[in-house]
Amino acid sequence: MMMKVIDNRFAAREEQWGMILQDLKYDRMWGIKKEENIEYYKEELLSNNPYKSKNSFLLGNFSNINKLDLSAPISLSWQITNKCNSRCCFCCNDSGIGKNELDFEEIKRIAKEILKWDCMRIIIGGGEPLVRDDIEDILKIFENEKVKPAIATNGILLNEKIINQISKSCITLQISLDTLNKDIYTKLRGTDNLYRVKDNIRLAKKYMDNVRIVTVLNRYNENELEEIYKFVEQNNIKQWFVFNLLPSGRGAKNYNELSISNVNELKQKLKALKNKSKEVAIWYWGESSDDGIAIYLLPDGTLSMKNYLKNTDVQLAKEKININLLRSSWEEITQEAKIATLKNFTSKNEL
Repeated sequence: MMMKVIDNRFAAREEQWGMILQDLKYDRMWGIKKEENIEYYKEELLSNNPYKSKNSFLLGNFSNINKLDLSAPISLSWQITNKCNSRCCFCCNDSGIGKNELDFEEIKRIAKEILKWDCMRIIIGGGEPLVRDDIEDILKIFENEKVKPAIATNGILLNEKIINQISKSCITLQISLDTLNKDIYTKLRGTDNLYRVKDNIRLAKKYMDNVRIVTVLNRYNENELEEIYKFVEQNNIKQWFVFNLLPSGRGAKNYNELSISNVNELKQKLKALKNKSKEVAIWYWGESSDDGIAIYLLPDGTLSMKNYLKNTDVQLAKEKININLLRSSWEEITQEAKIATLKNFTSKNEL
């Protein structure tokens, strides 16, 4: 089913169980069951704070949906490079040096293929996407598309020129800010750029309303939640995402040093901030079971579906779990996965 645009504001994609509705202005997404009224959700998004609207169905029940029955992925996270100008001690991708990465023509070819899928959300990240010399050309690919990507950056390389291009090509600019303490910033991120990032956040708000701050919570910044919240609020940022430390990449190597012990206490602090906040939408880990909502496109063009398929009855061979998009369409990918599912089901029943 092709995606359609409603009232020049919403993108809608029908599925067997209902419809996915994406707010093209505020980057909010809803899953609507067949028996529900789409007009209710449109009114909800138009009348209330769109950033604070919560879709319990899409976030709470996505794990129950057979991903292979979807007409396309709901969300795609694209790491366009593994190069990075920071050395974050918690980086789950172990970013820093790039190798075997796609050139611009290959990225353009893959982008055109992805756009055919009618993904409801595309997130461009890395590494640090802004280190690519061709980042503005990459962003221009999406400039006239109905569903525009979000871009995730550490904020160091932002300037008026690139922010202006982002404002034309992207629905959301996501900037990392883990601390307001200069020494802690340097310890966590390996660079001395805190003040530049803070200035660039303020600069970004002059061009875009949809600026989102992301914080990775760890032992060194766990006492700064209220201070970071105040910074977010004072700079008219509408969304603040707080992520937990992932034991992957450098995050695994430094997990014992960085991990927090008082998880429940910190969640209660975040919950209290969320309840009192009238303008800032605060989202933190553990609020929803949305595991597997995204597939991951790696810097060499490999499509990683491990998390996407983990809640379905699919046991793809290790060499099949990653598929290169330069050689495969979404129809070929899902067909291959369904064949693997059938083989897996048959072998189980032959035992």
